[in-house]
Amino acid sequence: VTFEITGGADDGLFEIVNDDELRFNADDVPDFEVSTAAGGGQAYVVIVTASDGADPANTVAQTITVTIADVNDEDPVFTSDAAIGLDENTQAVVELTATDADSGDSVTFEITGGDDSDHFEIVNGDELQFKTADIPNFEAPYAVGGGQAYEVIVTASDGADTANTVAQTITVTIADVNDE
Repeated sequence: VTFEITGGADDGLFEIVNDDELRFNADDVPDFEVSTAAGGGQAYVVIVTASDGADPANTVAQTITVTIADVNDEDPVFTSDAAIGLDENTQAVVELTATDADSGDSVTFEITGGDDSDHFEIVNGDELQFKTADIPNFEAPYAVGGGQAYEVIVTASDGADTANTVAQTITVTIADVNDE
């Protein structure tokens, strides 16, 4: 029995190898986030015809629909700012935001480093702020670098079983206000 691709909306994306294995062409392996299916969704349609090679040949065609499932293969992407200007005596720094192209993933945040990380906390899951005892005062800076720039590293995780993560260094620069 021999097999041949004989049609289907996505027939150009497939090939038959080793005489009996249907697979996507190497350049056309599908990505859930960027569909190339003719119908625009996740269903790829190809028609394969089997022939017994007799004379005259007996053939039968079968329509095959391959549906692509999403896998956790995309890292979160930060959409919140990495450089923050903040007046002295202010506790709230930034609402952390990130997106993830994988369906069903929700992003969580964690402080994972930075020279001044001990002075920061995340509250309500996504609000980066100075700890209450560490609200910066322009006249009495304590940043490790000695100036008014405080550095913290926040990591975003998509929380899946095989979590993808991305870190962002956030620099908070404190401005003087007329408070004395």
